[in-house]
Amino acid sequence: MIDAELIQQCADPRLNVEIVQQFVEQIGAADHLTITVKQGERVILVPKPETVEQAIATTREWVGQATVRVGLTQYPAGLGLTDPSEIGYELFDNCDNLRMGTELFGKVYRIVTKW
Repeated sequence: MIDAELIQQCADPRLNVEIVQQFVEQIGAADHLTITVKQGERVILVPKPETVEQAIATTREWVGQATVRVGLTQYPAGLGLTDPSEIGYELFDNCDNLRMGTELFGKVYRIVTKW
């Protein structure tokens, strides 16, 4: 579980701590270097990266060929990017990944709760 301090510092401030904790628990990963690669219904097993550099290289390798989700919040890699070389360290930084993941989740959450 991600601690409340990291959530308060990095998560979308429009979401309360309990919602973020549930979100990360349900969809997230225990390690900020976690990479999940799926092609259709198949999960592609990729070696667990030991460093951020390895994680970036693996992510760049698969973006455009498969659905790649990364980090604590399993943020969709390549979202809004046109070139895999644009994938950088921020995807695998605990705070940045939590911020990006909760902002994306928050948009969907607000739309669903509004309806």
